[in-house]
Formats: sequence, C-alpha cells, structure tokens
Amino acid sequence: MKKILLILIMCSGLMQAGPIKSVEHEFFTKGFRNLVTARINDTAGIYEARVYFKRHNVKNYQVFSLMECKENRCHAELPRTSSHLRKLDYVIVYQNSSGVAFKSKTYTMEKRDMLELPAWQALNRKEMIVYTEYVKPPKWVNGFTDKMKIQKSDEEEAFGVTAGLYPMSLINPKIEVTCPKCPTCKKQLWE
Repeated sequence: MKKILLILIMCSGLMQAGPIKSVEHEFFTKGFRNLVTARINDTAGIYEARVYFKRHNVKNYQVFSLMECKENRCHAELPRTSSHLRKLDYVIVYQNSSGVAFKSKTYTMEKRDMLELPAWQALNRKEMIVYTEYVKPPKWVNGFTDKMKIQKSDEEEAFGVTAGLYPMSLINPKIEVTCPKCPTCKKQLWE
C-alpha cells in the first residue's frame, strides 16, 4: 500500500516548495564538515528531515544526512570536503507528520581558501553515517573524504524520488512506472 501511495505522489507531482528557511552559506573551506541549519515551519509537525548533498557537477544526488530537529529548528552535518571539490550542492527534503513531502531550493557552496574557519564548519574525526536510497549503495561519495558509513534507507521512504532528485529506477529497478505528461506543456512530470 505504501509503495502505491508513493508512486501516486510521484506521478501527480505533489511535491511542494514548503516552508523551509535555511541559513545560506555561499562558501566553504576544504577539509572540514559543513553544518546545515534550517527552520521548518509546519503546523503538522516534522516526521523526518534530510539533507541530500553532492558535488556540483554530478547529475544525481546519491546520499543524504539525517537532520536532527527540535521543534522547528533542524540541523545536519555534511561530510568533510576533499581538496579537489570546488562546489557542492545540497537540498533539504522533509516529510511532515501528515505524510506530505516538501523540498527546499538547491543551495550551492563554493570553495574558498581562508585563514580563519567559518562558524558553520568544524573538524570532527568521528565516523559519520550517511544514507542512500539506491539499490546498490555507492562505495564512496565524490568530493567528500570523511570516514563515512553508507547505509541503505528504507525503500518505502524514498524522499529523493518524491522530490524529483533522481528516477525510481535507481532505487528499485523492478518497479516500472509510467507517469502522465503535464496537460499544459506536455512534458513528462518526472524521469
């Protein structure tokens, strides 16, 4: 039943822009973790919030960090950046307690060489757990050099597909879904 509901949500394009206000940082310094903070104002409450992140020139998001939320304030760490990473993208996706999913705009941060560490970055050597919705979890994440354990998330909570970050075939190739085309512009609602 949950799979059918998820497919219907994806096909109907019900993903909403949502009440997400993130603190936007334009740059990062290589070799440190980045803290993403956001305020999510939703009267229904937050079921789960995630930060999907990737190297700027990579097509699909592969992994995400879970956000810790207390009331409407949420935060998550992104893994330590490698020296060759020039830009990174991230997007916040959350589902409220009523089951409606919301997505923020895409944020882009650019590398800068600095003598002083920005307040939103930290050096943390503890192993970090990130998650993926992919059938085959990636062995590493391009542009990030942290000690990461990549775990597979629950298939029925594929927020990345719902948000249009990647097609369903990447997380479950057995399910074939044909989505309708937009009646106005005749474009397929998602890939």
